[in-house]
Amino acid sequence: MKKLISIICLLFMVSSTSFALDITKDYSAQALNEYIDDLSDTYDEIDVEILGNSYLGKPIKVIQLKNISTQYNKDTRYTQGIDHFLVIGGIHGRERVNPKLLVKQIEYYAKNKLIPENMVIHYIPLANPDGYDLSLFEGIATDYLADIADENYPRWKSNIRGVDLNRNFPDIYLALDEMTWINQWGRVDNHRYYSDEPSGEFYFGSFAGSEIETQLLMDYMNRYKYEMFLDYHSQGEVLFINKWFMPNAYNEKNSALAEIIKGLNGYFVPKDNGEYSSGFTTNYMANRHRIPSITIETTRTRNLPYLRDSEEIKAYEENKDVTLKVFKKAAELKSFGNFKTYDANGSFFDDYVDEKIAKAYAKRYNLKVKIYEGQPLQHLDDFVSAWAVQSIKELISLSVLNIDLSKGYQSHISVEDFLDSLERINKVRYEEYEQPDIVKMLSKQEKMNRIQASYILYTYLDGENYSIKPIDFKDIGSLVEKYKKAIYFVNRIGLIKGYSEHEFKPLNPLTKEEAAIILLRLFRMEDKGVLKDE
Repeated sequence: MKKLISIICLLFMVSSTSFALDITKDYSAQALNEYIDDLSDTYDEIDVEILGNSYLGKPIKVIQLKNISTQYNKDTRYTQGIDHFLVIGGIHGRERVNPKLLVKQIEYYAKNKLIPENMVIHYIPLANPDGYDLSLFEGIATDYLADIADENYPRWKSNIRGVDLNRNFPDIYLALDEMTWINQWGRVDNHRYYSDEPSGEFYFGSFAGSEIETQLLMDYMNRYKYEMFLDYHSQGEVLFINKWFMPNAYNEKNSALAEIIKGLNGYFVPKDNGEYSSGFTTNYMANRHRIPSITIETTRTRNLPYLRDSEEIKAYEENKDVTLKVFKKAAELKSFGNFKTYDANGSFFDDYVDEKIAKAYAKRYNLKVKIYEGQPLQHLDDFVSAWAVQSIKELISLSVLNIDLSKGYQSHISVEDFLDSLERINKVRYEEYEQPDIVKMLSKQEKMNRIQASYILYTYLDGENYSIKPIDFKDIGSLVEKYKKAIYFVNRIGLIKGYSEHEFKPLNPLTKEEAAIILLRLFRMEDKGVLKDE
């Protein structure tokens, strides 16, 4: 379909500029959604999903923007090698420019093929379509407004039920001094920004997460492991970045990323966070996932929703490059904590640098903590195979395994532990093994890789007595000959195998799971003379 539309455009000489969204035009929620669908039909970089409908039945859409070469599993929270980012706009009805700004930004990125490989930006440009249309058209006939005294509809921030969605999110933070959870939802420091009943602005709702829109947004905010979150609002040309309830390291990273944004749009970063209430989208993301979360307030005027054309054009020009450039920087700054959590379905959820924090989140949200270095695995099933568990249990029962499993199966095994396990097997199965000097030197190293394990087993099994045909592993060409022979040998007898891409990955660390499987294979061998000359 997209290719067909592209061909038609070429035939009729339709220029890309004639299709560009007009930032100064007022679009209804329906017109904006239709424009989003047109973009999806035009650009392969754009996929659109309907998260659900508002109280008035208007769709809330998410746009997934990516490089056409980027493939990822939409049913998996974390996909190795893919960086996910989230942008939300239009959560306040009267802030009409941002939904247009974000859709125009999406079109600009897609048209110019600006999204790098392995990045996905998820946009929800119009989170509050009912409030948006009410501010725009005013005369919406609905029973939802019958009992709400506030009729200043052009200034309406809330959804159609008079709930300010940006105060409706759960706001529970982890107090690090005592590792206790504090519920600050409904907190107000300045009562100018408060309403105790449904109105056009500042009413928190009957309970946290009470609104359909909030629930749909929370569900999507938890669907992927995002590296950063931006929430676009409209008032003041300000960046709100500080979260007083988060540790210094978090706020320092937020500040570093804000400098990228400030360098592009020139917005002010106040020392005070300026947050006189709770329940914000950015509070929710910071508390729930501990990722950088920044509020961008476009436009200087306080006379929303009435903006001059020049103000809307200025807001777009100041911010058109912001989202992509700050997300690129966030991707550079990302790191993986060693304490990973998995949900009840065995799927990866989040990672943390602090074990106490990881355990606090695990307890609150019914997660399991696993400890290992590097990138997360997608599922608990990927973390350790049933075969590995069986191998480990069998080796333990035979008293031939010396591996500390307190930090998980995926953490690396030291050479010393591997040699100790080998010695235990030796006592049960074979005569004494005399370690070559090179193996004694290796035993001092903390981490063990696949080439080291291969060479130890090669010497242990007298592999030098056999003539083994070379194997075409494309990543071992630079190794010295004795290490190549060791790899040929252990692969030939089935102790350490290669990968499907014709790679051996000799420098990959050997995990405790892999070591247990290798040692069990060794233990089950009938004798050390396993080969005839080939």
